Formats: sequence, C-alpha cells, structure tokens
Amino acid sequence: MSLLENIRRNANLYEESVAYHYEGPNGCQKELTWRQVDDYSDIIAEYLEKTLTTKKPIIVYGHKDPFMVICFLACAKSGRAHCPIDLFLQEQRVQSITELVEPELVFNMSEKSYPAEAKTVLGMDWLEQQIKAPKKKTCFEGMREEEPFYIIFTSGSTGKPKGVQITRGYFDHFLAGKMNTERGIDSSRRHVFINEVPFSFTFCAEDLYLSLYSGGSVWAIDRALFSNVKALTEIMVRSGGTILPATPSFFKLCLADEAFSEISFRSLERIMFCGEVLSNHLVQQVRERFPNVEIINTYGATEMIAATDIVITDEIERKCHPLPVGWMRPGMRVIVADEYGKEVPEGEKGEIIIAGRGLTAGAGYFKRKDLTEKKFQDWVIQGNRYRVYHTGDAGYMKDGCLFYGGRLDTQIKLNGFRIELEDIENNLMKIEGLEQVAVVPRYKADQVKSLTAYIVYKGMEEDPPHYIKKKAQEYLPEYMIPKKIKIVSSLPLVNNGKVDRKLLSENENV
Repeated sequence: MSLLENIRRNANLYEESVAYHYEGPNGCQKELTWRQVDDYSDIIAEYLEKTLTTKKPIIVYGHKDPFMVICFLACAKSGRAHCPIDLFLQEQRVQSITELVEPELVFNMSEKSYPAEAKTVLGMDWLEQQIKAPKKKTCFEGMREEEPFYIIFTSGSTGKPKGVQITRGYFDHFLAGKMNTERGIDSSRRHVFINEVPFSFTFCAEDLYLSLYSGGSVWAIDRALFSNVKALTEIMVRSGGTILPATPSFFKLCLADEAFSEISFRSLERIMFCGEVLSNHLVQQVRERFPNVEIINTYGATEMIAATDIVITDEIERKCHPLPVGWMRPGMRVIVADEYGKEVPEGEKGEIIIAGRGLTAGAGYFKRKDLTEKKFQDWVIQGNRYRVYHTGDAGYMKDGCLFYGGRLDTQIKLNGFRIELEDIENNLMKIEGLEQVAVVPRYKADQVKSLTAYIVYKGMEEDPPHYIKKKAQEYLPEYMIPKKIKIVSSLPLVNNGKVDRKLLSENENV
C-alpha cells in the first residue's frame, strides 16, 4: 500500500486523533488531526491540478509548520515533487535553489518573506482561506513510481546546491520495509515520533513519513527551542514520545539536562541514531540514563535514505569498537567493492554500494545527468538486475553486518549534515581578499568534530579570521562555516601542483 493510500486509510480510522503536533517559541502550539491532514491536502491538491500548467517541482519554504505537511502531501496527490527548504538556510542558497528549480509555485509557510524571486508565492494566509472551501475531489492519480516524490538539496562540489531525487516507488518500498519487521514499526499500535530534524534533512523519513504511513503522531520541535535544554526535555516528556530518531550530537545536547532520563521520560521506547558515527561512549551514556530503551544504529545516504540498521545490545557494545551500522533492511542489498566494482572479501575495506528495491531511472540528481550517470548504475547481481548507488563511503562487512569506515573523497558528515568541502571552499573564495582556501576536517575518535580553513589572505582587514567568518555568513549556512580560520602565506602542494590536503589534515589532527 502506498503512502497516500495509507494516509487515506488512517484518516478514516483515526479521524480526530492528532496526526501532527508542533511546538514553537513562546509557547506556540499547532496541531492537525488525521481528518484535517487528508482533507486539507485534498483541497490544495485540487487547486494545484486546476491552476498549474506544468509538472515542475514545488518549493515548500518554512520550518516544521503543520501546513508544510499539508503542502507536501498536496504536491504528491497532484503528481508533483516537492522541494523542502528550511527557513534557517541562508538567503543566497535559497536563491540558488530557486533559480535551479524554476518553480511555477512556491509555498511560503513562514512569517518571513520568501528570499528569492519566484513566479507565484502563496503564504499561510492564503492556505488558511483555501482550506475553508468544501472538499470536492477525493481521488487523485498522484505520481508514477519512477517520478520523484521529493527533491532534497544538499551541499554540492560546484559551490551550488545539489538536488537529490527520491522516487515515489522507492519511497513507498522504503516505508513498507519499515513495517512489522524485527527492527521495524509495529503496525498494531500507534507510536508517537519525536521530530528534531528539519524537513530538508532526509532523516525526517524516519519520523514524519513513518508516522504518516503507520498511523502514529508526530511531535515536531522548533529548532529555536534547542537552546533551552530543560525546556526541550519538558516538551519531550509531555509528548509521550515512544520513538526518538536523532543525531548523536542532538542526543548529547539533551544529556546536558540531568532530568533527561528514564525516570522522567518514561514513555520513550526506542532511539534511532542517524547521520553521524555512533560512539561506544555515547551508547554507555544512553544506557546509564535509559537502561530499558532500545538503541538502534542506522546507515544510509540522502540518495537512498537508510539502508541498514541494527539494535545495539550490551554484547555488541562490549565486543565491537567501532560499532556496526547494521544489517540490510528489507528490499536492500549492500555490496562492499574495490575500485573496479568487484566485491571484496569479508573484513576487507572498500566502497559501500547500495542496491534498493524500487530504485528506478528516476532516482538521481535534479538536472544533473552527468552526476546521476556517475553515481547510479545498472548491475546484474546473482542473475538479477539492480540499480545501484555508489555512496563514496568506505566500509567493510563482518559476519554479514556492515561497518562504516569514513569517506573516500572530500565529502564528510558534521553534526548530521553531509558536506562537500569543495562547496565550502568555492563559497569562501567569493570573499574579497582571499586568494587560496583549503578546508580540512578535524577528527576525534574517527568522527568529524569541526572544520578548519587554511587561507591565503591578501586583503586589508586588521582581523582577517573575524572578517572571514562574518562574511561567510552571506554565502554559507551556519553548520558549514569553519570553526577555525588559519591565515597562512601559502598552501603546501604535492608534485602534481594540487594542494597537499593530506599534509594539512595531518597538521590539524596531530
């Protein structure tokens, strides 16, 4: 059964039960019932069908407002992909995405003006008026399996955002594979999923969409509340949340409050870690605070969502350093291969390549045929044809379980975000006075903790590091701005004339 079919079914089953709850600053709370989710998205979908003349993707701008969910589903029902853009993303990147998508319509579900030129921008006032109209149509064709359900823009090596397309068929296969399995969701009960990541982060599939698919409810917490850890704990306790998908960095933030424990947060049953390396030390801290909570480690990519997962038992935590990232999920295959695409023996490191059921030619990168052909290929595995994705991650298999071994290129993960270092460098070079830039990650226990930029600067500012950090805010989101700026007279080079990044990285990680 597809996501849209399940939503229709859940709306009929749960009617006035809460499907989505939002917690914002200054005590702001908003909710949608299951009936509202289905009816409102029907009304907006009907408007889109009647009004729009193309099938271009629709941008949905905002931060966790319930009406964003309505817009996402309306897009799908009308056969159009949606592009979620978080309002915390800096203005220039919003402009770059808008120029690339060329949307016929933008939904602005925030109180601030949309920071880019667009043909038509519709806001919350418009949507609130629109949903008052009676619903006429109840059946929508939606989209074909090979068409993109959503497009998420990530960091790109050209200095411009890169749009990752997830097709409807693959997304439905992913959600179906999460149900009624050993590590999946029990469909016989309604879970409360806590949402901490923005909708422009692919892991929202593990809370927002899994909840919509399974008939649960979502408690979405505004990022502005993260600065008050005690208030954050109070919200999660009040939510009655049973499942918490979270990055390790977010969980460490929560641990700063001693009240964040099983004593007060009794409803929590499962923590699903994603986006970063899960350390043995953090698992030990979780065990101390939540001795009876199930800990699941996951691995995936924006291009494939999550491909593996595993329950981290006490025995696994004691025996495995580093921790495994999991067993293959239903409908997934994981291959560890050498540079020629040949599968390597168990225990030997190679590139992680993922094959997924439902992965079609529609998967790939928006308006980037060259990159799609490079990263997505058709393989025959044991007599069956699969479409596979080259992750660029290193890893190895042990006893049939996958272990993550870092990046093979300049793309890294920091605080749950996938970042291409060349993207940062290309944007920093827009700052006047910069002649050369090399950005390297700083590691701690095989995990990226921060970024350092080595810069050849010929400008006139008295305090170059402060000036560069301030100017960088015009071109980069906060999480991509290097923590340290080191001014150097020149960058070291290797024999072929390229910057010696290995030497810089060794200097940074002594």
